[in-house]
Amino acid sequence: MAAHYRFSPRTTERRDPESKGKVEALVRFTKSDLIPFEGFESLDDANRAGAEWCREVNGEVHYETRARPSERLEVERPLFRALPAARPPVACGEERKVDRLSTVRFASARYSVPHRLVGEIVQVAASDRDVVIMFCGVPVA
Repeated sequence: MAAHYRFSPRTTERRDPESKGKVEALVRFTKSDLIPFEGFESLDDANRAGAEWCREVNGEVHYETRARPSERLEVERPLFRALPAARPPVACGEERKVDRLSTVRFASARYSVPHRLVGEIVQVAASDRDVVIMFCGVPVA
């Protein structure tokens, strides 16, 4: 998916809560600020409340950047690339544990992966043309 949409996922360090702080803070902020609205009569009501919340939050000056997100968006918009017209191909996938020989078994075959992944769980996705092995969302073989 990352290759199809031309982005590079960035992962945080395992067992390092400090590296996850910004993401977790954003989730906490969203839950505390938007989610407490209860009793929506319909999905449309919830969507309207969400859109209003976005307008409000995007108009406030951010404490770190000292800029309004809505204004930064207009500056950054010319840097955006168009998404591909077609969706990425769908592939079936399974999890596999990397054995001590740094291989994984999938569909009656063995596939080599980097030795550093011995003992780790990887995701194996197969399409009609390819087999891709990923670790933490990053292709490794």
